[in-house]
Amino acid sequence: MYPGFRGHEAVQVGCALALDKNDWIMPYYRGTGLAITFGLDLYRAFLYWRGNPIGEKIPENINMTNFYVTIASQCPQAVGLALAGKLKGENYWVLTNFGDGATSEGEFYEALNLATIFNVNVIFVCENNGLAISVPSRRDIPMKKEGIGYQSINENLAQKFSNIIDSYRIDGTNVVEVYKTIKKIKSENKPAFVEAIVYRLSPHTTDEDQSKYLDMEKYTNITKMFDPVKRFESYLKSENIIDDETIDKFKAQIEEEIENAIKLAEETPIPSLKEIIANHY
Repeated sequence: MYPGFRGHEAVQVGCALALDKNDWIMPYYRGTGLAITFGLDLYRAFLYWRGNPIGEKIPENINMTNFYVTIASQCPQAVGLALAGKLKGENYWVLTNFGDGATSEGEFYEALNLATIFNVNVIFVCENNGLAISVPSRRDIPMKKEGIGYQSINENLAQKFSNIIDSYRIDGTNVVEVYKTIKKIKSENKPAFVEAIVYRLSPHTTDEDQSKYLDMEKYTNITKMFDPVKRFESYLKSENIIDDETIDKFKAQIEEEIENAIKLAEETPIPSLKEIIANHY
């Protein structure tokens, strides 16, 4: 079961590029794009998602934790890591991402409260794709039939939390807007919450059937306008920064890198229990 991040590319790439090498990321289970942009190599990412324990060990030259699966559990820990930096006089930032469903968890509220009390360098990035699996948080998500309701009475999450913490609502499919927002937050030296509006361009996970609860015809008509990769490609072409020939070269290079990483991951044997313990995987 793999939780894809199609539709989330711009917010994850924009966040990673706006950070410095001494900053930290604490990615959630859908945060593979954030991790590999920040420096995690594809080979290790593939090992992780193939269930090879070697993929659990983060290289020492990358300031990131492993992927969090328990919803919102990383949020208080992100505050703790940021507070440790403040107490030690180290000027790094901690960025953690999560879905809109995480904002319904108690740990998320506790983290916002602690972040503002201690005034630490932490950025909470909510990648709001409008669906916590099948429970909507936005009214623009066309459901097949009316369910038990929405996650929140206020679908503008940035507005909802603005009385607790500095909050921003941005277009999460626009990589430039994301990048500029994170840079702005860092320049103001205050913790912040970012609600990045995105659309889920693949099912919640590879073993899930979203057609059971989504009106797929309406949903497809909406989401085809919000593919971050296609939007950025169109922008670069309109500004004469890139052309079709260059795009084809990049795609070929990327496909080769992916194939090489997959091959290496497939050929890497799963270590024995003794090796796992000895090497701290």
